[in-house]
Amino acid sequence: MTLRRPLALHARQDPGVLDALARFIATLAPDSDDDPDDADVEDEDDEEVVPLQGRRAAEAAFTRAVRNKAMADASKRALPRTS
Repeated sequence: MTLRRPLALHARQDPGVLDALARFIATLAPDSDDDPDDADVEDEDDEEVVPLQGRRAAEAAFTRAVRNKAMADASKRALPRTS
């Protein structure tokens, strides 16, 4: 896939880039146990969404960022500062 080429290039140049990105993403992820609003809501679905962790989360975040940048470039829009 074309979106993975930049990640492969970065990983070849710096083998620790995925681990560093994974550690950074872990600092951004909110703790779901601390949300008091979730305590009152019962899940109606038996399916539970499992968030990506570690290198898989880093790869997904990198791919999402490259995709968003490409879409912004193609539509000649600037990326939001918070993205």
